[in-house]
Amino acid sequence: MNSQDLQLCREALKNLTSSENSSKNYLFLKPVDLNFFPTYTQIVSRPMDLGTLGKNLEHGYYSSREAFFSDANVCFENALKFHAGKKESGWILNLA
Repeated sequence: MNSQDLQLCREALKNLTSSENSSKNYLFLKPVDLNFFPTYTQIVSRPMDLGTLGKNLEHGYYSSREAFFSDANVCFENALKFHAGKKESGWILNLA
C-alpha cells in the first residue's frame, strides 16, 4: 500500500473509532465477547472489529486500501448477519 493510501486508511479508522462516534462505534471497537454471544462464531465465519482492523493496518496486513475497506465492511456485515431477526439484539442493526 502506498503512503497516500495508508494515510487515507488511518484517517478513516480514526473517524470510525473517534469519541465523536462513541454512541455508535462502541460495539465494534473490540472482538465480540463470546461469553455474551456464544453462537457468534457458528454464524460468523470471519470475525472482524475495528481494533483488529487497526492492528492489521499498522502491521502491514493490507496490500491496498480496497482490502482495508473490505475488512472494515466485514465488521458491520457480521453484525447485520448475526443480529438479523433477533428481537433482543435487533437494535444493533441500526448501528451497523
